[in-house]
Amino acid sequence: MEIRKVTADKRKFLLLLLLADEEERMIDRYLDRGEMYVVDDGGVKSECVVTDEGGGVLEIKNLATLPSEQGKGYASALIEFVAEKYKDRFSTLRVGTGRAPRRFPSTRSAASCASAAFRGSSRTTTKNRSWTAAFCSST
Repeated sequence: MEIRKVTADKRKFLLLLLLADEEERMIDRYLDRGEMYVVDDGGVKSECVVTDEGGGVLEIKNLATLPSEQGKGYASALIEFVAEKYKDRFSTLRVGTGRAPRRFPSTRSAASCASAAFRGSSRTTTKNRSWTAAFCSST
Protein backbone atom coordinates (compact mmCIF):
# COMPACT_ATOMS: atom_id res chain seq x y z
CA MET A 1 0.00 0.00 0.00
CA GLU A 2 1.34 3.40 -1.00
CA ILE A 3 -0.08 6.83 -0.17
CA ARG A 4 0.86 9.41 -2.76
CA LYS A 5 0.09 13.05 -3.44
CA VAL A 6 -1.84 13.92 -6.59
CA THR A 7 -0.50 17.15 -8.08
CA ALA A 8 -2.05 17.13 -11.56
CA ASP A 9 -5.31 16.04 -13.15
CA LYS A 10 -7.18 15.61 -9.85
CA ARG A 11 -10.46 15.47 -11.75
CA LYS A 12 -9.57 12.05 -13.13
CA PHE A 13 -10.65 10.80 -9.69
CA LEU A 14 -14.06 12.50 -9.99
CA LEU A 15 -16.09 9.28 -9.67
CA LEU A 16 -14.32 8.51 -6.40
CA LEU A 17 -14.70 12.10 -5.17
CA LEU A 18 -18.43 11.93 -5.89
CA LEU A 19 -18.80 9.06 -3.42
CA ALA A 20 -18.16 11.54 -0.60
CA ASP A 21 -19.56 14.72 -2.10
CA GLU A 22 -22.46 14.18 -4.47
CA GLU A 23 -22.39 17.65 -6.01
CA GLU A 24 -19.66 18.24 -8.57
CA ARG A 25 -19.97 22.01 -8.16
CA MET A 26 -19.10 21.64 -4.47
CA ILE A 27 -16.02 19.57 -5.33
CA ASP A 28 -14.96 22.30 -7.76
CA ARG A 29 -14.97 24.80 -4.86
CA TYR A 30 -12.13 23.07 -3.00
CA LEU A 31 -10.38 20.68 -5.37
CA ASP A 32 -7.91 23.14 -6.92
CA ARG A 33 -6.91 24.77 -3.63
CA GLY A 34 -6.78 21.50 -1.73
CA GLU A 35 -4.08 18.89 -1.50
CA MET A 36 -5.13 15.43 -2.65
CA TYR A 37 -3.76 12.07 -1.58
CA VAL A 38 -4.67 8.60 -2.80
CA VAL A 39 -4.08 5.11 -1.50
CA ASP A 40 -2.68 2.88 -4.22
CA ASP A 41 -2.77 -0.81 -3.42
CA GLY A 42 -2.79 -2.51 -6.79
CA GLY A 43 -4.82 0.45 -8.06
CA VAL A 44 -6.34 3.51 -6.37
CA LYS A 45 -8.64 2.41 -3.53
CA SER A 46 -9.24 5.60 -1.56
CA GLU A 47 -8.69 9.37 -1.73
CA CYS A 48 -8.58 12.36 0.59
CA VAL A 49 -8.61 16.11 -0.09
CA VAL A 50 -7.48 18.51 2.65
CA THR A 51 -7.53 22.31 2.75
CA ASP A 52 -5.91 24.98 4.89
CA GLU A 53 -8.84 26.86 6.43
CA GLY A 54 -6.65 29.36 8.29
CA GLY A 55 -6.26 29.83 12.02
CA GLY A 56 -4.42 26.53 12.43
CA VAL A 57 -7.30 24.50 10.97
CA LEU A 58 -6.78 21.73 8.41
CA GLU A 59 -10.05 20.41 7.01
CA ILE A 60 -10.70 17.07 5.38
CA LYS A 61 -13.04 18.15 2.59
CA ASN A 62 -13.40 14.79 0.88
CA LEU A 63 -12.61 11.25 1.98
CA ALA A 64 -13.84 8.28 -0.02
CA THR A 65 -13.06 4.63 -0.55
CA LEU A 66 -14.35 2.44 -3.35
CA PRO A 67 -17.37 0.53 -2.00
CA SER A 68 -15.72 -2.81 -2.80
CA GLU A 69 -12.66 -1.79 -0.76
CA GLN A 70 -14.36 -0.40 2.35
CA GLY A 71 -13.54 -1.85 5.74
CA LYS A 72 -9.91 -2.54 4.82
CA GLY A 73 -8.41 0.45 6.63
CA TYR A 74 -7.67 2.64 3.61
CA ALA A 75 -9.54 5.74 4.87
CA SER A 76 -8.10 5.31 8.36
CA ALA A 77 -4.61 5.09 6.85
CA LEU A 78 -5.22 8.33 4.96
CA ILE A 79 -6.43 10.12 8.09
CA GLU A 80 -3.41 8.94 10.05
CA PHE A 81 -1.11 9.97 7.18
CA VAL A 82 -2.65 13.44 6.98
CA ALA A 83 -2.51 13.92 10.76
CA GLU A 84 1.17 12.98 10.82
CA LYS A 85 2.12 14.99 7.72
CA TYR A 86 0.53 18.22 8.93
CA LYS A 87 1.10 17.89 12.68
CA ASP A 88 3.58 20.76 12.83
CA ARG A 89 1.49 23.19 10.75
CA PHE A 90 -2.01 22.79 12.20
CA SER A 91 -3.58 22.39 15.63
CA THR A 92 -7.08 21.32 14.55
CA LEU A 93 -8.10 18.63 12.10
CA ARG A 94 -11.69 19.33 11.06
CA VAL A 95 -13.82 16.88 9.13
CA GLY A 96 -16.60 18.38 7.04
CA THR A 97 -19.25 15.89 6.03
CA GLY A 98 -22.04 16.01 3.52
CA ARG A 99 -25.03 13.87 2.64
CA ALA A 100 -23.34 11.38 0.32
CA PRO A 101 -23.98 8.41 2.66
CA ARG A 102 -27.71 8.89 1.99
CA ARG A 103 -27.05 8.30 -1.70
CA PHE A 104 -24.48 5.54 -1.18
CA PRO A 105 -25.66 3.66 1.94
CA SER A 106 -22.56 1.45 2.08
CA THR A 107 -20.21 4.45 2.04
CA ARG A 108 -18.96 5.42 5.48
CA SER A 109 -18.96 9.17 6.03
CA ALA A 110 -15.74 11.06 6.67
CA ALA A 111 -16.86 11.68 10.24
CA SER A 112 -17.36 8.00 11.00
CA CYS A 113 -13.97 7.14 9.47
CA ALA A 114 -12.31 9.90 11.44
CA SER A 115 -14.11 8.88 14.62
CA ALA A 116 -12.78 5.37 14.17
CA ALA A 117 -9.28 6.66 13.51
CA PHE A 118 -9.50 8.94 16.53
CA ARG A 119 -11.06 6.16 18.62
CA GLY A 120 -14.17 8.23 19.24
CA SER A 121 -12.31 11.00 21.06
CA SER A 122 -12.36 14.70 20.38
CA ARG A 123 -8.59 14.68 21.03
CA THR A 124 -6.07 12.29 19.62
CA THR A 125 -2.35 11.79 19.70
CA THR A 126 -0.39 10.76 16.64
CA LYS A 127 3.32 10.24 17.15
CA ASN A 128 3.71 12.63 20.08
CA ARG A 129 1.32 15.25 18.70
CA SER A 130 -2.04 16.01 20.27
CA TRP A 131 -4.77 17.12 17.86
CA THR A 132 -8.18 18.58 18.34
CA ALA A 133 -10.58 16.74 16.08
CA ALA A 134 -13.61 18.83 15.25
CA PHE A 135 -16.45 17.22 13.35
CA CYS A 136 -18.90 19.38 11.47
CA SER A 137 -21.73 18.76 9.07
CA SER A 138 -22.57 20.69 5.95
CA THR A 139 -26.08 19.24 5.78
